Amino acid sequence: PAVENLPQSWGKELAGIMELDFYIHEYTIYTHQGELKKTEECEKHCEKIFNALKRKLNMESLEYLLMYANRKITNKMNRFEFELALSDCKNLVERCEKIKEAINLSDEGLILFDELGKSLGTRAQIYMFMIRNNSRDKDKDRDKDFYQCAEEDAKNAIKEFQNKSDIRRQQLYLTQIYTEVKQYDKALNV
Repeated sequence: PAVENLPQSWGKELAGIMELDFYIHEYTIYTHQGELKKTEECEKHCEKIFNALKRKLNMESLEYLLMYANRKITNKMNRFEFELALSDCKNLVERCEKIKEAINLSDEGLILFDELGKSLGTRAQIYMFMIRNNSRDKDKDRDKDFYQCAEEDAKNAIKEFQNKSDIRRQQLYLTQIYTEVKQYDKALNV
């Protein structure tokens, strides 16, 4: 009913954003559950909505774009496409760093921007999975590189968050990273 009373163009845009919100959150649930078939369906719906809303998205919609990009990366991890996920995530981290920089120029510390922390945490997870996957190849030098990158990303992600549950989740990732490389003392002291 509230949407019906808005001007025609506003109603369609608002309905599109609401639909996008629903599908991105549904996509998040399915990526967390590893439901590949359902994530594929959500991805199609999101792409369709993003295409319909082209040039109508604003700064408020930016978070949706970044959340969606992060979910797509998580979905690639679920499909064991680690190299592709890492490439996409490096790009996402770069974009989030630039956006955070721009926000810091204008907000005087008022705007909370979690997307950089989320993308760093995702990249830390990718490196952690690559350590695990690479261990089968017995390339210890490559494991060391993945470990250092994973540890750095997890620590930097922790610095980006203010919400205690987000910080704790990143600490759990860091604990998992230490466990992967058998640094149990560090894992116990995170």
